[in-house]
Amino acid sequence: GQSTSRSEEYRQLFRLPSDETLIQDYNCALQDNFLLQGHMYLFDHYICFYSNLFGFETKRIIPFQEITSIRRAKAVAVFPTAIEIITSEKKYFFTSFLFRDEAFKLIDEGWQRMSTDQMVPNLFSEATSFHSFHLLYDLSFYLSK
Repeated sequence: GQSTSRSEEYRQLFRLPSDETLIQDYNCALQDNFLLQGHMYLFDHYICFYSNLFGFETKRIIPFQEITSIRRAKAVAVFPTAIEIITSEKKYFFTSFLFRDEAFKLIDEGWQRMSTDQMVPNLFSEATSFHSFHLLYDLSFYLSK
């Protein structure tokens, strides 16, 4: 069907494993040295971004398992609609979403799913106060709940 060929096309663009399916895509911008207008592509295990401005291509591939935190953020006053995604390596600031909360919900769900898939024993399940801290363990993500 159309969705599978489309899924396939973007999977190849980002060179993702063949079992990845495209869940949703969003118009948004990546705040780099300047604002890169483009698209976020949400796959099962990856968040990808693609922008092509005047032939200047930008690709970002963020595996869910490398994410340590995700939050709704306020960009410049003009863009109250940002999502900040933090990995152990760097911060990604995505802004100018039309449907920021929907995007946030899907990203967050994917990330939570990833955390449970990993089946790392959750030592802190009782201590919910830990939720607000980044636990600096040798894990590629922090235990969120």
